Amino acid sequence: MHRLLISIAAIAVLALVWSAPADAKYVSGAASGSVVAVGGDGGSANQADVFGDIVASYTSSLGSDTQFKTNIGANLSASIISVFGDTAGAIGAATLGLSPGGVANFTLAITNYANVTDNIKIKTDTAAVTGAAKDSVTIKVNGVTIYQNGNDSYAAFTLSSIPPGAETQVTITISHDTPGALGLADAVIKTLPNNGVGGDSGGYGGFNGDSYAGDGNANVTFGVNVKDVNIRLALDTSAIISAPTSYAGLAVDTVPGAKVEYTIRYDNDGNDTGVGFTIKVRIPQFTTLGTAANGDSATAFPHTGALATITITDTAGVVVGDTDPAAAMIKWTFNLGVGPTNGDNAGTVDAVSPDVDAGYVRFRVYIK
Repeated sequence: MHRLLISIAAIAVLALVWSAPADAKYVSGAASGSVVAVGGDGGSANQADVFGDIVASYTSSLGSDTQFKTNIGANLSASIISVFGDTAGAIGAATLGLSPGGVANFTLAITNYANVTDNIKIKTDTAAVTGAAKDSVTIKVNGVTIYQNGNDSYAAFTLSSIPPGAETQVTITISHDTPGALGLADAVIKTLPNNGVGGDSGGYGGFNGDSYAGDGNANVTFGVNVKDVNIRLALDTSAIISAPTSYAGLAVDTVPGAKVEYTIRYDNDGNDTGVGFTIKVRIPQFTTLGTAANGDSATAFPHTGALATITITDTAGVVVGDTDPAAAMIKWTFNLGVGPTNGDNAGTVDAVSPDVDAGYVRFRVYIK
């Protein structure tokens, strides 16, 4: 009969042990140091109506003479060991676009899911920061640097004395340091309970001193995508000059009535689309846009998929015709943004061959 009672007690202990897996949220359970007692019959006799009571009953083989036994005593107990863990989550966006030299702010909420007050460290490391711009960013927690330009030797930021179940928020700042690489910089921000069994890398401590897999840490990834538009312009070095047909001299002489044609090329070497793109030209001194017989004074050969609207205005911005003597400005307005660089001829303006990130415009004037 005694063996039966011991077996029951052992089952009760095992049930409590397995109720606390590695990812348990301990704030809803017992505090560290609480004693879980098993055994005895502390309430009404033979009712098992008090926590930990163990009462056995049995009858004879004839089905009569029911008896109860409680002689195991209150001698099986264990103190709940401190357990450590936290959870972390982003409030709001976890990835933001950023201009070169810009600053992105994120809010990180951290909850102490341990059953004891704890200090929680916040850090990252070189392996946890990835992307083309990873060595061009600085990461701070509440204004304190924890990573800069590939250097993770800074001390972790510490949240001190966080009670069980309490949530606190911090600001994670990722700033782009110029001059620096463009593109993505993703950072895994790690929250580490300081006091866990075995330190930061140890497992949870649980009922009766059993250990569980995991370390109680939580991770959240914040990132920036550093984008820049870099549309370069180039004016062809040799304008096309055509003297009037009635002129007896050289065909390229810049005499009154000669036509001068210019080509302006553009190319986006940035990694972001340039929207609202326009080109404006003030026509040169001592020239005019010509007469109706001369045809259109401006044309466009836009980047892939785009169309350009050409507007002629006077110096006050009033729209006029090509042949108006007051015509002074030419404006090309493109209906589609200039796409990010396709990687060809980086650092130079593409030749007169439109593609997704490049195109050109032309205009001609006549010497007065």
